[in-house]
Amino acid sequence: MALHMTPQRGPRGRHRSGGRNDGVPTAATAQLRNAGRPAEQPVLSALPTVLAASDFRQTAAGSVTTLAAGVPTTSWLVSRVVEDTFTVLETSAAQAQAWIGQPVPFSDSICYDTLRDRSDAVSIDLTTTSSPTLLAKAGTWHAKHYLGAPLRDARGGLLGTVCGYDQQAAASTMDGWLRALDAQAASLSRALVADLQRAATDRATDLDVARRSTDSTTGLPDRNGWGLLLAREEERAARLAEQVGVVLVDLGSVFSTRGARRAAHAVLEAAGDRAQVARTGPRQLGLLVGGRGATAVAAVAGDAGAVLRAAGVRATTGWAMRSRTDGMIQAWWEAEDALLTSRAALAVPGAR
Repeated sequence: MALHMTPQRGPRGRHRSGGRNDGVPTAATAQLRNAGRPAEQPVLSALPTVLAASDFRQTAAGSVTTLAAGVPTTSWLVSRVVEDTFTVLETSAAQAQAWIGQPVPFSDSICYDTLRDRSDAVSIDLTTTSSPTLLAKAGTWHAKHYLGAPLRDARGGLLGTVCGYDQQAAASTMDGWLRALDAQAASLSRALVADLQRAATDRATDLDVARRSTDSTTGLPDRNGWGLLLAREEERAARLAEQVGVVLVDLGSVFSTRGARRAAHAVLEAAGDRAQVARTGPRQLGLLVGGRGATAVAAVAGDAGAVLRAAGVRATTGWAMRSRTDGMIQAWWEAEDALLTSRAALAVPGAR
């Protein structure tokens, strides 16, 4: 069911009014902010088997439980790597539960130094490493031994990691564990690739559903359809640590029905399969860029603005990325703020 949204109070208690801010989001956001974690999978005892669930988070939960049963002193983590961001999705350690869903720079992790260029598992005694960087990170993570393997797609792209941190030096190098860990990583990689592929399919399905609430002028989803798209993307982002961006396009000098229709179609063509496009206000379009990082979101915003300006439309754009703590609604607000900044810059004599 689509979310019905009416302009109310903005973030941090600010009031928003109508007029030029036609695409302002609303306070009907409880559904977005309460996206819970899926139920954990039952304990698995056998190694190296991983039961692939329909939800990658469940598969990851089973994997860390299995690994912890074999090496109970180690804190096992399954993490997602997207561009330069490292996010823990599941962990076997109670003291590490606070890490789940908390994105950190990938370069801050031990996995960055040990796995980004590898295709197989590695075991490292962090007390004897000659790398000053690893020594410093070992102190930060309170780890003396490390086991890890990368999660990769069919082309070798890094999707995430499975790794273990031990607060005691290992009696051996644990080389016997590497084959089992490679098997775990291979199963996790297949499960994650499958879930990401389902996410892409689900986005197409979501768009079909959103079109049931359509803007009659442009044929795009209207504000209710936009609300549904935001809610669905929030669930995926929370579950898979996906990066998501919101782009807003102000049509500026477009006032006629024909002009709005032509502008919408131009933006739709410029976005291609990179974004879902909706009409969020009389002279505003919203683009939801799911599963892509900030570089791609900025490119979508740039292309949308360029195609309109090439057609003689005095258009402005603003964009923002979803954060883990604030979710999609806050990203919408921040994109609105960026759009207002762009409008103000355009109004300055001599500004482009």
